[in-house]
Amino acid sequence: MSTVKVDTLVASDGTSPVTLTKQSAAKAWSNINQTGTQAVRDSFNISSISDTGTGRTQITVTNSLSNNTYHANLTLRMQSTVSNAGSAGGIDTSDGTTSITTSQHQLSYRQANGADTDTPYGGSLILGDLA
Repeated sequence: MSTVKVDTLVASDGTSPVTLTKQSAAKAWSNINQTGTQAVRDSFNISSISDTGTGRTQITVTNSLSNNTYHANLTLRMQSTVSNAGSAGGIDTSDGTTSITTSQHQLSYRQANGADTDTPYGGSLILGDLA
């Protein structure tokens, strides 16, 4: 059996990071603020976000996934001024106009009473194979 020990792993050009393709690692993630003007705090493989309504954000990835059956985990932290008991979030297609594609999905944050609400800390983690 061989052992490989490295301090830095780069692509064959000697400077670019190695691209993960068929490995079980996050292919994209985002940390967003929906309050006021929506903004990305930090991200990996996210090209843009779009405000599609109260509590709703369209996430677009830079490098597409190989199919639309990837797994996207949703995270959120509600404002202290919002009653968040029973609040929920999800990857949303309930409006019938937004579909999960290889390059986009929509996040939706909802209070226990069913009202959509913006969250100051939200985002998604995408697992799947890159195209």
